[in-house]
Amino acid sequence: MTEWLLRGAARLVVARYPDRGEEIVATARAVGAERGSPLAEAAGLIVLALRPARTRTVWLHGAILAALLALLAALTPLALAVPFVLLALGVLDARLAAGATLFWLSRLVTVDLDDQLLRWLLMLAGAAVAVHVTRVSMRRATAL
Repeated sequence: MTEWLLRGAARLVVARYPDRGEEIVATARAVGAERGSPLAEAAGLIVLALRPARTRTVWLHGAILAALLALLAALTPLALAVPFVLLALGVLDARLAAGATLFWLSRLVTVDLDDQLLRWLLMLAGAAVAVHVTRVSMRRATAL
């Protein structure tokens, strides 16, 4: 199973980076063999292959994720904790932080300001933190 996952991840990387994909895969395989963690090797290759190329793509993926979160939040109140998890994971992937940002902004727009001022202010603060985490994560991703 792990070998199948590695081959699939290698194909994704070679397709995304045709000029240097083979070199990237060879390096990942060497490091994975040295450390004895083929699953981590496959995960690293998949993340590299799926990494967004542009800022617009990050926000588009975040918008799709926010729409799914809004639908999930309408179905169950437990889903309101999901944006906090996404924000924590957003340090590693800007798309997750963008999803949390857009979710909070959508909730911010739909809340009744007269009745729930404190809730509105807390969501505004959450959205501001999420925007900051998204920008930092995007800068880090472009620096790689």
